[in-house]
Amino acid sequence: MMSSLILAEKLLSSAVPNLTNQLQAIEGTHIHLDGREVRAIGARAAELLLRFKQNTEAAGGTLTIDASSELAQDLQILAMKEALLEEGTKS
Repeated sequence: MMSSLILAEKLLSSAVPNLTNQLQAIEGTHIHLDGREVRAIGARAAELLLRFKQNTEAAGGTLTIDASSELAQDLQILAMKEALLEEGTKS
């Protein structure tokens, strides 16, 4: 079963509680996050996504993220791009 979530435009520290609730509500083992409209992500939100991906994969599932160029750039700055985005992911 594939579950999807559209990520908010700004994922800064103030968005972490809401993002946590949204991720906890996702059901299924194959998860797709749509980040094509994300214009900024902070370190706390990126760390939350990374832990969520690790937990999903540890449980035998998959997590894919479509990223805007801004999201990909912010993740690169945070040294999390390779861990969160599949190779070849584009905006």
